[in-house]
Amino acid sequence: MLVRHPAQVVEKDQLLKEVWPDSFVEEGSLAQNIHELRKTHGNWEIYLMRIDGERVQLTDDPADDLAPDWSPDGLKIAFSSNRDGTRHIYIMNADGSSPVEITHTSLEDTEPTWSPDGKRVAFLRTGDGTSEIYVINADGTNQKRVTSESWIAASPKWSHDGRILFVSRREGQRGIFVIDDDGTDLTRLSEVKASQAVLSPDGKRIAFNALGLQPIAGHTWLQLFMMSSDGAVIGLDGGATGSDGATGSSGNARMITALPHSAFVPSWSPDGASMAFVVEAQPRVNIFQIDSNGSNLRRLSAGPTYDERPAFSPDGSKIAFQSNRDGNYEIYVMSVR
Repeated sequence: MLVRHPAQVVEKDQLLKEVWPDSFVEEGSLAQNIHELRKTHGNWEIYLMRIDGERVQLTDDPADDLAPDWSPDGLKIAFSSNRDGTRHIYIMNADGSSPVEITHTSLEDTEPTWSPDGKRVAFLRTGDGTSEIYVINADGTNQKRVTSESWIAASPKWSHDGRILFVSRREGQRGIFVIDDDGTDLTRLSEVKASQAVLSPDGKRIAFNALGLQPIAGHTWLQLFMMSSDGAVIGLDGGATGSDGATGSSGNARMITALPHSAFVPSWSPDGASMAFVVEAQPRVNIFQIDSNGSNLRRLSAGPTYDERPAFSPDGSKIAFQSNRDGNYEIYVMSVR
């Protein structure tokens, strides 16, 4: 797949869908393999793009700088880089100045994410066949391991109350878990095989991907589900919508789409009233929007293009997204109602 897209961005989700369609591939291993394959095409840098399209380069290093995450106050950016030969976590000022390496290990550190109070960073450490979650102070002190038992953890995110939400394969089934930042009080939230968990803006709901409850057009597609962030059964007014197929619930999760194609990467609107997501219907990937109760499905983009990674503006009136509609991947903005 990378050979077919020389010198272009190939999304993680594209790679997983085509190369490992039914597998759980942990983030650190995937990032390392992509890094090795992409060496011949230059290195990755971090940029800031203003809403008017002006682009500002924040990093400039022969190494690969990846996975930027803003601090809650907007003054710092955490990122992962292999500047010393192994991928570690760095923190720099929001203008790209004064980068500081805060982790030091022979293993790979990726996916930094800031705590709600801006004092700590959670990240993945990968090596020896495992991928575990660690937490460290923003000044590089007091590093602690959060998960254990040789899990394969992925996609750590802080909840509003300071716990850590993540996806992992445990007890033979992939699911969504939450754990205190000291490694205690582990709770499995999802009762279905879940991935790509995203918290709602108020922290009360989780949107995620899982295989649909029933086949549609002879195939079981990935659909969007929703659950309460405390694991309780969630009720929805209205109902899931789609062009075909039945919908319903499984355990504590409600399926909110029923489409004859796979739906991926939910992104919440700032008010939590709707979500944008992508639907893959080869040879195109387009963006859709749906109300959070599963009603009012609408298509936002069309055409034989790859329109991906939708993200709402702070006021919810626009969506930024990545598209290859001009031949290579660029960032676009569209208005939404």
